Amino acid sequence: MARLAMIRGGAASAVVAGACWVIKAVGILLTGAQPPLVFEAAFVLFPLALVGLYAAIRGRGGRLALCGLVLAVAAEVSAVVVRLGELIGPAEWVPEEDTVTILTPFIVLGGFGTFVALLLLGIAVRQTRALPGAWRSFPLSLAVAAVPLMVVGGVLEPFSERLLEIPIVILGVAWIALGVVLARHASVYQTSPVES
Repeated sequence: MARLAMIRGGAASAVVAGACWVIKAVGILLTGAQPPLVFEAAFVLFPLALVGLYAAIRGRGGRLALCGLVLAVAAEVSAVVVRLGELIGPAEWVPEEDTVTILTPFIVLGGFGTFVALLLLGIAVRQTRALPGAWRSFPLSLAVAAVPLMVVGGVLEPFSERLLEIPIVILGVAWIALGVVLARHASVYQTSPVES
């Protein structure tokens, strides 16, 4: 039952985080301004989505999946530390574009840790066929596609800074799709006679 709750929580986190990225990107594309709190919410929710993805593997992913889980949890803790630091810490803790502060390592671990965890868990999901059909390759594809998409955004940015958001929309929609697949997997898991 706890595994089912983790899968459902991960699914909901992926959908909400993906929607936050879409809202953020569309807001910037249309107005040039980022809507408040949506980026911050996504930063905290993405690692939780990965914990749900780990639960869907049902302990069959070996060390690769376990490393992905550990990184996802470390990314989550880092994301929470960053949010708390921004809320209750002094203003000089919040880094600007060209500064390094006490929160910088946590920001890096929160972002990079989430990406590497998705990559590791994506490989484990593919190997264990934890998701049905072609969806078993989707988490790995999402992780691999993130880098070229961000490169495309960087190439488009000189034409208009807002164009950097196009890859963010695509990645946000992909996270929503991952959440929907996890939710459907949870429904199958709930009716499965196998109890893990």
